[in-house]
Amino acid sequence: MTGPFKLAACLILTGLVAGRAMAAGEIVKYESQRLVLHTDVSPATAAILLRAFESAWKTWVREFGSPPAGNDGKPLRITGCVMVAPEKFSGAGLLPKSIERFLGSEHPGKHQGNRFWMKDRSSDYYRRHLMIHEATHCFMTARGGTMLPVWYLEGTAELFATHVTDASSGQFRFGVMPTDTSQLPGWGRLGMLRRDVRRGRLPRFAMLSGLWKTEHEKISTYAWSWAYCRFLASHPVYGSGFRALGKHLSDGRFDAALERSFGSRSDALQFEWRLAARDMVPGFDFQRSAIRFVRSRPLEADGTRTVVVADRGWQSTGVRVEKGRGLKVVADGRFTLARKPRPWISTADGISFRYHAGLPLGRLVGVVQPDRVISDTPPRVVSLGRDGRLLPRTSGTLFLRLNDFLSELADNTGMVTVEIRNAKR
Repeated sequence: MTGPFKLAACLILTGLVAGRAMAAGEIVKYESQRLVLHTDVSPATAAILLRAFESAWKTWVREFGSPPAGNDGKPLRITGCVMVAPEKFSGAGLLPKSIERFLGSEHPGKHQGNRFWMKDRSSDYYRRHLMIHEATHCFMTARGGTMLPVWYLEGTAELFATHVTDASSGQFRFGVMPTDTSQLPGWGRLGMLRRDVRRGRLPRFAMLSGLWKTEHEKISTYAWSWAYCRFLASHPVYGSGFRALGKHLSDGRFDAALERSFGSRSDALQFEWRLAARDMVPGFDFQRSAIRFVRSRPLEADGTRTVVVADRGWQSTGVRVEKGRGLKVVADGRFTLARKPRPWISTADGISFRYHAGLPLGRLVGVVQPDRVISDTPPRVVSLGRDGRLLPRTSGTLFLRLNDFLSELADNTGMVTVEIRNAKR
């Protein structure tokens, strides 16, 4: 074969079948059990990509089941192109003109059936991330998942592409919630969420599909879809329902499974999702942040008392408040926010040497769960402290918590007792 594409003789290397090392910039074909990779990256980089792909394959099978065999009856193999110089792949007949035009408009990757194409990335992490994102689409397509909601398809591809590498073993773990974003250079999803929240934007679930119609080229749309899928997949209540969706890629029952798992909880789910997204940080503690909903009642004439513990996120007071009817909130007690290097003891006024969301750590804050979530602006969180007042802008249920990063709840201990009563007019 002439031209820039040269297929090397094959040999076995560390369990992978790879083309022999070629001159820098030449296109080489590498093969593993499930991937055929055409690329002009270095042989060492290609070997890592194949190893990451085979590891991700096990994750896909575990979540979605094995894909059907190809038209030839052989096990499915995905073919991909990772391209430093796309024009060489075009000249070699490996890059269709339609895909070339698509990638030329600032899109980094594209899949079609069981094939994908992507432009090389400068970050080793993000090169793997983008490859697994596109290959996840290929795998789900093989399983029949082509006519599903875009938020689910793109959010799931982002979900599995987000990964870490074990420092001691070198093994990959896919579909993780990052604890240290410095290990994921070029990823930036959490930063995109925080930027949008600062700008007063936090989309409800119903808006995610709309984003893909109006803002499909914005990387923040991928970030919001990832965050919603991450929230559902990790939540102790919603997680099983989300994982069940992956079993209905091709049987026409996806929408019914979605409604069965989340439809009856829609209002509570959207309230909790928006609070989680507002404060989503690396290492987010989904277990301790999960909300325990209780039936609320109007505040009695002589008020009520409740306990707010330091090692959980938002906690229901069971008190229904009315729009425009003021409340007085008085908190008593001390609690510990950290144990190392020494205990951080706080009252409900908080400690002034560290802040979260613009307020001192440990400060008592409140939010009202409306009867229905109809806004796409972030929830209104009110600073209360030891002696605070709240004038609700909407009727609903009052929730309280002690302000802290929702990744740092595990080492908190103690509680405050909170008295809630109607404010004097």
